[in-house]
Amino acid sequence: MTNGESEEILGIFPGYNKNFARTKNKLFFTTNRLIVQQEKHLIPLRGDTPGKPEYISTIANARERLKMKQVSVDSILKSNPENFEIPYSGFAAVEIKPARLGAYRCYELLLFTADNLDAPKYDIGLGVGEKYFNYVEEFLHSIWPDKM
Repeated sequence: MTNGESEEILGIFPGYNKNFARTKNKLFFTTNRLIVQQEKHLIPLRGDTPGKPEYISTIANARERLKMKQVSVDSILKSNPENFEIPYSGFAAVEIKPARLGAYRCYELLLFTADNLDAPKYDIGLGVGEKYFNYVEEFLHSIWPDKM
């Protein structure tokens, strides 16, 4: 699902692959979908701490927002066959759950479909540190007000 020019990146957050804890992801939240980009494989997990959001449109300055409009969302998706998208229309409810990444606290995004609100269809590792949680929660409420 693409809307070409009307799709815009609203936020970029670090993530991690829950099945392969040593894989870092980058989460791109657009106006229409979440894109999970497989970024790199890590050897030791110990030295990897949860990070901070890379970009949040509501707190970015005008120059950063203009630069982000030049980024092709489809090229991010196509840059690696392991990258994938989750259209916002593909889930009905979202929960954020605390999790652990090695010795560090981070979070999981649980995305539920309308036909099964008991088990999440998607469980996405969100690799942001505790001190950034309020920014992330506020951001997610702004893009999914009816799903949180």
